[in-house]
Amino acid sequence: MSNFLGPLLLGKLFDTVGRKPMIAGTYIGSAVVLTVLTILFVEGRLGLWGFMAFLLVTFFLASAGASSACLTVSEIFPVETRALAIAFFYATGTAVGGITGPFLFVKMIETGEAPQVAIASAERERRRRFRLGPGRTFWSPGMPVSAPTAEEEFGREVSAIERALADRGPTERRELSRLVSARLWGPGRFSAALREAVESGRARRVSRNRFGPAG
Repeated sequence: MSNFLGPLLLGKLFDTVGRKPMIAGTYIGSAVVLTVLTILFVEGRLGLWGFMAFLLVTFFLASAGASSACLTVSEIFPVETRALAIAFFYATGTAVGGITGPFLFVKMIETGEAPQVAIASAERERRRRFRLGPGRTFWSPGMPVSAPTAEEEFGREVSAIERALADRGPTERRELSRLVSARLWGPGRFSAALREAVESGRARRVSRNRFGPAG
């Protein structure tokens, strides 16, 4: 809907204000909104509707700029040059992005850590810890909009990881996730439980993506 409303509502401004300032303004504006969204997402300050609102504003601005840019290019360059350029960049972009994009983002999402998706610093993520304690609840680090995990349930997830490592010995992270059926826990909860198991001494990190039983 925002992709449709952007060109519809901002279209007149490209003729009155000017295409150069409007194209630059819409692209810069969408980049600024996306930057703010990234910061709030990493810090866990956004709910579901806030996250959606930022995305809507981003696409509202970007779609208007992209639509005007396409029209401007069509008026400047001849048909043959335009067709060749579009075909070349579409084919190259589809080949590079279509192959590497899904693979890269799947690896990022599997970590369950927001900074991996937002390309934030590792230090900020390390400060986000999940300690067991009386009267506390735990939020998923992967998605700020997920429901809180009760302390008792969180403890069961940590214990499941501890038992799996005790039974199997050193195990790859992905295999460990499969053994404890972590896909049923919810976004980011496996990463939180695994980190707590390591920090509390109930598991140990053998290598970057391999974990073993305590001791």
